[in-house]
Formats: sequence, structure tokens, C-alpha cells
Amino acid sequence: MSVDSFKFTEVRLNSPHDNLCAAIGLIQAEILAEGSDLNPEVMFGSFHFRRAALETAVAMLVAMVGEAEDLRWHSET
Repeated sequence: MSVDSFKFTEVRLNSPHDNLCAAIGLIQAEILAEGSDLNPEVMFGSFHFRRAALETAVAMLVAMVGEAEDLRWHSET
């Protein structure tokens, strides 16, 4: 996919919590896959999208920005 044809779209799951968990999972999968000896070009051919998981994670996190603006950390006691 060329950068010129990419159109950013927010991804909203059932709740902001679902977005957060899914985005974390996608980023973790990318980190783990980077350390793998498997060749995705051989496994998936032209269906391998190098940045798809990271782009989706960003879309999920961006969708949460407005929802999370008023959230505060719980104080640790």
C-alpha cells in the first residue's frame, strides 16, 4: 500500500478498554514477530502487510484520546 493511498480511520471496538487491550496485543505481536526467524514474505507473499498491525494499533489508540481525556490514575494506597 502506498502512503499516498492510505486514509487514516479510527477503529472503535465495544469500549475504550477493548481498544486499549487490542492495541497492546497488536504491538506485543509486532515486537515478538520482529525477533522471529520466519520470513513473512515467504509465508504470506503479497498478502503480507508490514505495518498493518501498527497502523491498526494507532487507529485504536487515537479513537480513545477523547474518551480518556478526563480519566485519572487511581491513587495507590
